[in-house]
Amino acid sequence: MSRHRILIVDDEISITSALELILGEKGYTVETAKSVGEATARRRESPFDLVLTDLRLPDSDGIDLLTRVKDETPETQVIVMTAHGSIEITIEAIKRGAYYYIEKPFTPEQVLMLVERALQYSAIKRENLTLKHALSDDGEAFGIIGRNAKMRQIHETIRTAAPSDASVLIEGESGTGKELIATALHVQSNRSQRPFICINCAAIPNELIESELFGYRKGAFTGADRDKRGLIDAAAGGTLLLDEIAEMPPHLQTKLLRVLQERRLRRLGDEQEIEVDFRLISITNRDTAQMIQDCTLRKDLYFRISTVKIKVVPLRERLDDVALLAERFLQRYSEKYGKRILSISRAAFSLLSRYDWPGNVRELESV
Repeated sequence: MSRHRILIVDDEISITSALELILGEKGYTVETAKSVGEATARRRESPFDLVLTDLRLPDSDGIDLLTRVKDETPETQVIVMTAHGSIEITIEAIKRGAYYYIEKPFTPEQVLMLVERALQYSAIKRENLTLKHALSDDGEAFGIIGRNAKMRQIHETIRTAAPSDASVLIEGESGTGKELIATALHVQSNRSQRPFICINCAAIPNELIESELFGYRKGAFTGADRDKRGLIDAAAGGTLLLDEIAEMPPHLQTKLLRVLQERRLRRLGDEQEIEVDFRLISITNRDTAQMIQDCTLRKDLYFRISTVKIKVVPLRERLDDVALLAERFLQRYSEKYGKRILSISRAAFSLLSRYDWPGNVRELESV
């Protein structure tokens, strides 16, 4: 198994050195650059699977580098690094094709989790060539591992629901793999070559989320010095993933409902409506029935976003998959780090199968 190649672009030596150490220790091949020009030269020498770039660089900016990477090597994922308070340009980067962003200062755990997810997304897209209409016999389909009947049902739902434009609601505890399912639904769909825009509703301040989702016209409010497309419009032809949708303020839930019903939206400060074409996937780790009862989630919006509903069971309810998951993780990381660990003992399997796994699959992977 070839080691993933990662390019880090930042003019702060402390940042590049720290990331080189963190990622290098996990088996990644890491190179660094201090500018867009140097990064371009590195990329011409050899391709990279992932680029982590600061948004502010000496000779240009991260948006310019992002655009070049996506134009020249669309399969390369890009994560932008941003300082606190620059959420607007960060979301612009996501619209331009960045996988996601990470805010400085960050922890090694945050970096490693985001890098793993970005590379996993690339792997799922590659698997699309052979898994378009197939379900594997070894308990893994679309990068989602499990032989349990409930997981098989999820595999089948992905196969049947992905080609449609039906809105999908994915429910489940943290660490159960909801993002993997959302990614598989996009990759297996007819929209797979169009944008896949992911936004965490809990990560954007309430005062910004409306303008970021719907966009605005110049002069709509103080500081609106230019027209700006919203994330919904930016997802044109593709898929919009709303993570933690229940965190969206009630008045925006009403606006989103109208957009889903009429497939038209009006940007802030605009008199005209524009047509929009996107597929909506929503994720939540909360109890939707309780949220409706508490009036934090509109009942009519719930019915609109849950045309297809996928409930991801916690790992404690499919303990028969623990051994399969553990074996796959052992194989993956043994190959990644060049270790010769052939198997897990029966005693270890017995312990793993008796544990409650409150952190679900994510916790098992980190053991």
